[in-house]
Amino acid sequence: MTPLLKVGKAYPVTPVSPSELRRFDVILFWQNNRPNAHFYWGKHKIGNIKGTMAKSLKHPKDFDSPIPDDQILGRVNVKTSLFIKFIFTIRYLFSKT
Repeated sequence: MTPLLKVGKAYPVTPVSPSELRRFDVILFWQNNRPNAHFYWGKHKIGNIKGTMAKSLKHPKDFDSPIPDDQILGRVNVKTSLFIKFIFTIRYLFSKT
């Protein structure tokens, strides 16, 4: 399966507040000294860590470390098809990792 975002291609990014994000929005955020783009999954609700949870298409069972709201650069303006959402959901439900 091809990646959702192609390396080397420019994508417009719209600044948004975390409250505007919806599940399956592709967000651009700063983590480990580089930009990353993953699906927005929801607010981090465990413990006293505030932030956002994101998941990758490649490893749907894994969560990234909570992303502080100030490290979210914006929403990537890319259409996430129903097919991609379906594939992600299947991988999420049936992945062993």
